[in-house]
Amino acid sequence: MTDPKETDDARRWSVARHRVSIWGKVIDEVTRKPIAGAEVRLVRVPGKFKRKLDLLAMHNGAEWEKRNHRPDRTFSRADGLFYFLDLPDGEYEIRAALPNCGKRYGETSKKKEVSESEGTRLNTLQAMWVSLMLPPTGIRGKVIDAAKKTGLLMAEVRLRGSGERTFTDGQGVFMLGPIEASERSERTLECIAQGYKRKEKAQIVGPKGGQLLDLGEVRMDALPRA
Repeated sequence: MTDPKETDDARRWSVARHRVSIWGKVIDEVTRKPIAGAEVRLVRVPGKFKRKLDLLAMHNGAEWEKRNHRPDRTFSRADGLFYFLDLPDGEYEIRAALPNCGKRYGETSKKKEVSESEGTRLNTLQAMWVSLMLPPTGIRGKVIDAAKKTGLLMAEVRLRGSGERTFTDGQGVFMLGPIEASERSERTLECIAQGYKRKEKAQIVGPKGGQLLDLGEVRMDALPRA
């Protein structure tokens, strides 16, 4: 007869072992900074895994679509990391998107082959790494002195009426984003720099979600000296 104490001890010390099959990080395509809260989904999966997902969906009913964390769906952490466990061998397509942010970012996807049959565990983990770069919606360009043709440092670049702004770097280059896409409406870009006349670029048609609008050079005229 089994000793109840031994059964309790075995239950207490049992360890669930899982295999990391796909892992990686979601990052901003321009800044290379990690993105938290991105939804990462397996949108194409091998037949064996598809049948498992279908059974789980049938068993869980309407609750299935509401789940944030499923064998085929997860969200990136504060450091941008994500992972999927115990996937059967085969080819997968991984798609990342940032929900609840309007059209400030586009989507991205990559394919990855899962196979645990060859190589060392370290090599397998390295092979399972995926970088998913989300393209931001933004406007970029270069603010220069109209006469000297040199870039202006710390010129403020902003969209009128939106509160979205940024500053130029040492070469006068700026990237304003991520911003809300507004490809059906015109917007006005304002450039402000100490010692220069305010510059406006009106009738800018905003970029589509996940696209960068390149304005090229924005030339500013110096104020007359007193």
